[in-house]
Amino acid sequence: MGILADFLVSEGHKKNFDALTETVRKGRTTVAQGDNTKPNDELWVTFARTMAPLTTVSAGFIAELVGAKQGKACKVLDIAAGHGMFGITIAKQNPNAQITAVDWAPVLAVAEENAAAAGVADRVTLRAGSAFEADLGEDYDIALLTNIFHHFDTATCEKLMRRVHAVLRPGGKAITLEFMPNEDRLTPPRPQPSASSCWRETDSWRRLHLLAI
Repeated sequence: MGILADFLVSEGHKKNFDALTETVRKGRTTVAQGDNTKPNDELWVTFARTMAPLTTVSAGFIAELVGAKQGKACKVLDIAAGHGMFGITIAKQNPNAQITAVDWAPVLAVAEENAAAAGVADRVTLRAGSAFEADLGEDYDIALLTNIFHHFDTATCEKLMRRVHAVLRPGGKAITLEFMPNEDRLTPPRPQPSASSCWRETDSWRRLHLLAI
């Protein structure tokens, strides 16, 4: 788990925290770029190479949620796949699952390495480009949108979901794993660390807390 530090204390993050006082005074970001959505941002390659171990619990939960071990043939679209571990975990548990991973080309190179290491590379198709512009394919049974919505405003998230809805077959499902506070932006309070997984209901969202010690 120590490799997580390579992303969490990366130069880009350090630069942001160094400007924290100025950011608070300004009321918005002081970083010229403003976000990490530009094509082929190297930060996401670092993310893909270092954060995969953190997905072990959540990827396993999602694979269980979609019934991967039942072995039913299915097509899975992994949006902003990054390291690819969410789709790869489904493929490992279901030999009849075909995964399509969408992300920037340099990031997909990491996902390709992980798929090969997991022995499922022959069932993982790579589609390079923006999730908002790339050809996503069609007739998917499952679409994965993990840790992506918090990067965008509501209108942009809705735009993405319309794209995803258009490529799902009738009865297909979209699954997300996200950070989502209540409307007051303050609650629920941070739970105590636990080795277990638990469901918590909020006013408008069902939130999955996956906590690991």
